[in-house]
Amino acid sequence: HAHVFLGDGGQIIIDVHRKKFAEMLRDTFNFKFASRSNLNHVPKLILSSSKNVQRAFLRGLFSADGTVYDGNGSPSVALYSTSKKLLEQVQLMLLTFGIPSTLTLGNRSKNTTIKGKKYRVKHTWRLIINGEKAKEFFEKIGFTGTKRERLGKLFSSKRMYKTKHRYMYVKVEEVEKCGKEVVYDVMAPDTYTWTTNGLYSKDCGEEPLYPYESCNLGSINLYAHVKFDSDGKTTFDWEEFKKTISIATRFLDNIIDINKFPFEKIEKTTKASRKIGLGFMGFADVLFALKIPYNSEKGFKFMRKITEFLTYYAMLASVELAKSRGTFPLFKESGYVKGEMPIEGYYHKSWWTLDWNKLVKEIKKHGIRNAEVTTIAPTGSISMIVDVSSGLEPQFALIYEKRVPIGTFYYIDAEFERQLKERGLYNDEILKLISDNGGSVQGLKKIPKDMRDVFVVAYDIPWWDHVRAQAEATKWICAAVSKTINMPNWATPEDVLNAFLFAHKLGIKGITVYREGSKRVQVLVTPSQKRGKYATTPNNRTLDMMKSLGIKITKKKKFSLSTLKEEELKELKKRSSTVPTSGGIEVCPNCGSEKLVYREGCVRCLDCDWTECILA
Repeated sequence: HAHVFLGDGGQIIIDVHRKKFAEMLRDTFNFKFASRSNLNHVPKLILSSSKNVQRAFLRGLFSADGTVYDGNGSPSVALYSTSKKLLEQVQLMLLTFGIPSTLTLGNRSKNTTIKGKKYRVKHTWRLIINGEKAKEFFEKIGFTGTKRERLGKLFSSKRMYKTKHRYMYVKVEEVEKCGKEVVYDVMAPDTYTWTTNGLYSKDCGEEPLYPYESCNLGSINLYAHVKFDSDGKTTFDWEEFKKTISIATRFLDNIIDINKFPFEKIEKTTKASRKIGLGFMGFADVLFALKIPYNSEKGFKFMRKITEFLTYYAMLASVELAKSRGTFPLFKESGYVKGEMPIEGYYHKSWWTLDWNKLVKEIKKHGIRNAEVTTIAPTGSISMIVDVSSGLEPQFALIYEKRVPIGTFYYIDAEFERQLKERGLYNDEILKLISDNGGSVQGLKKIPKDMRDVFVVAYDIPWWDHVRAQAEATKWICAAVSKTINMPNWATPEDVLNAFLFAHKLGIKGITVYREGSKRVQVLVTPSQKRGKYATTPNNRTLDMMKSLGIKITKKKKFSLSTLKEEELKELKKRSSTVPTSGGIEVCPNCGSEKLVYREGCVRCLDCDWTECILA
């Protein structure tokens, strides 16, 4: 027999007093309990589960073995056990919910006599939660049954006092070198979360922020700053770009003040640093217009120039704001007062094209309004609205077939369309030819060679040039650069490893690698993917850079998912995406289309423009 009832927190509680049922649950969830009570611990399954599961476990544990009492005039909660390890693990789990506790020795082991019989009483450990933290426990974890009622009555009848130290700090006495230590790279599939020393971490993150800071992002359309002269020449309007940067910086700073934040802590922390993330989109279209190949040395130079220019004049605009509005509140505690800058490029004078010494003097004299000013964020949706390429990314296809309710038509990159029409090459035959070629012009003799050299798409570009592109931009960006390292379907595990090594040695802190063909559907197949080698031979020094760093690209046997065991494939598919599937094939959750592409670390549907990213 079982008693089933609804708990106060909305949970369903099943109360069963049967040993066999408990044993069945133990075997089902693979709980392994020690035969000696002082060796008990929290099951690994619980420690690796979500916060909701951990909350339910703690509620059950405290309801069964916990105590509610009046501790010196204030409600307190305690948990007793002969297992110190169990209570230490519970203590870490409680910290996950922001609830500190105290672990003390309750009773030492001793011999005692009860009704004429001698017994050995073991050490008893006690975990205590008191003061305002006991109330947090009541609200975040809680009890079931009579203990919940008793604690509720204590809160209503007793005076609550604040814990003396609201936050727990550890004082560092000394830092000294003591040799090398083994460091582990943590991957937590399924839940993508883990608990480390009471810190609940999420296996995700592109924008480096302090706790409770918020993203305040904006992107400038670079393509709108291209000037088309009557004689057919194209130039980039740097003066107009400078004006746009100044306006955009002021706009993003205004947003911080008028924004409605969900929590007071977020508002307070965000306004303390006033970080903004000004970025851009349409970069690939600018290169197309200027006739610069994306992964040429000229292309990499332009990446450095545009990002240095963006950060320099965003900082200069922030200094002007500081003159009239004041600096960010934490300015005097920042590295700015010592002449430090939050960008790598500043520390390499040979990279400068602008007067950074002058800017540093201005910051020291007047301060700066925003702790950080630039980020290149994913721009999937907004770049689609203004019809330009995304962020720093190359175009993933110059032409592709797009299906909508009223029919099918070709999507064409705006700058590519302009140049086709300018040369008299715009016709249905050419459009279909390029679309059938995976949106790439490589290998198509009907397209002039100079256009084939300039109009490269994501899979025409070797993966090592994708890595280098991110590194070149990262040199001059305050926070983060969103970029996908696209790899063709014949890339090997060694290629992925080399990409990570190359990125690390170039100073990149994080990259997103997507190997085409790792999903069931291949939407666009370019010549590079068909041939098993890159269709273009860029004239740059990226491979020489890799060689000088000790990374060698060798020809290896083509890697295929078919070499994996069936069980490994199932597990890979299970973990690979949150996108729904139909018949084992990933489909768009909005329109059901199978035409999904991966760029800027995001999934995007080519038919309805749905995107998996929230920062798009």
